[in-house]
Parts: sequence; C-alpha cells; structure tokens
Amino acid sequence: MFQLNYNIILLALLVGASLLLGGVGWAEVATNTPAPLGSSELKLLELILTGNFGLAIGLGAAIVGIYQFSQQNTGFGITLVIAGVLIALAPGLLNGTRMFVCPITQALGYNISC
Repeated sequence: MFQLNYNIILLALLVGASLLLGGVGWAEVATNTPAPLGSSELKLLELILTGNFGLAIGLGAAIVGIYQFSQQNTGFGITLVIAGVLIALAPGLLNGTRMFVCPITQALGYNISC
C-alpha cells in the first residue's frame, strides 16, 4: 500500500511557491530609481504572507498537524498546528507590529514611511 510522506508534500509546496512567486520581487529592478536594499525581497515576503496563499499554507499546515496528532505523532502534530496558526495570523501580527513600532521610530527622529 502506498503511504504519503507529508514532509515531502510540504517541501514540494514550498518549492513550488518559491518558483511561482520568485519573479514578483524582481519586477522592481526595471524602474529608474534605485530601491532600498532588500525592498524587493520584503515586498515578496509581504505578498506571500498577507495574501490568500499564506492563509492557505497556514490552514494546510494546521490540518496536516491535526492529522499527525490523530495518528499518535503528537510532537510533530502540535508543532505543525502552532506553525500553521502563526502563518495564518502573520498579516495581523505584521500590521500590529508596524502600528506599534512606526510611531516610536518616527518619534526617535528616523525618516521612515509607515
């Protein structure tokens, strides 16, 4: 009987996502004004985490974690559930952190756009 190896499936999903979304961050290279160092990678990470794709990855990881927990693989299952929830909540966590840190950095005199 064929048995699925979920580690390989998760790795394949991550590799596929990086191949499909890898060109999004490099679209800024064609502009005339130079972008700050690392801005294209940050934009790519923001697009992955704040879109529906990040939500789907988080929910998928949580579902696989629940399945692993039901198959008596408790440590790996609980870890996947926690990771899935954190990935699904990432947009709210990032926006909340930005709303907290931006006024502090502007009050310190740094010229940043929030």
